[in-house]
Amino acid sequence: MPAACFRRVSRSAGLILAGTALLLTSCAQLDESRKTHTEGEGPLSARSYGVTLSAHAPKTSPWDVAFGGHQLCTTDGSTIEIEEFRLETEVQALRTELVVRTLQSGDVPSGWEERDDAENFTTKSGGLGRLPDLEDGRLVGRFTQAKPGLMVTQGCDEAKEIKNGYTELFVQFQVGERGAYMSTMWIDYRVNGRPYTLDLEWGAIACGDDIPLIDGHDYCAGTADDE
Repeated sequence: MPAACFRRVSRSAGLILAGTALLLTSCAQLDESRKTHTEGEGPLSARSYGVTLSAHAPKTSPWDVAFGGHQLCTTDGSTIEIEEFRLETEVQALRTELVVRTLQSGDVPSGWEERDDAENFTTKSGGLGRLPDLEDGRLVGRFTQAKPGLMVTQGCDEAKEIKNGYTELFVQFQVGERGAYMSTMWIDYRVNGRPYTLDLEWGAIACGDDIPLIDGHDYCAGTADDE
């Protein structure tokens, strides 16, 4: 289910948007009473809509790439406690990390939209480099490891306005010649003791020699300049 493409054109690398879902922890046995839902169907939202992101490899290896764009928020005002992030990877990266970017209201100056670095205040679908320093600039905010116990309290309506700040989830890869491919991601969480799982329907591809065809499509064919 490929989505429309976007890219940052570079002679060595670029980002492309496609359509599916990455494994950091082992898949836990899920409670039979746990409700699994997709975007918009439960208390936790990641503002994700079933896409796969892909990045062409630069000329040097190993290389780093971050995939993000997932703004964690509560749809109904509930306080959400994250239990676990689960990823399924079909081609393992040299290193995989989950990172949370927290941007508070005080981090966003008035008139930020007119700044030359305005895009570094907004959510980022991805970029080459290691957070917070990506190829097209240093991202604003604080960066911490995404781990169990993370509390999500900001409402999704409030998070729509950049000036209010937000919490963004990233997957950070270090990639060798094989590449890396995350096919699925889930977030297990609780609200008032009740267990839920958000199925992000999110994938990420860091191009390399071992990336398979996905739904019959080669997302790593050519380079960003060919798109």
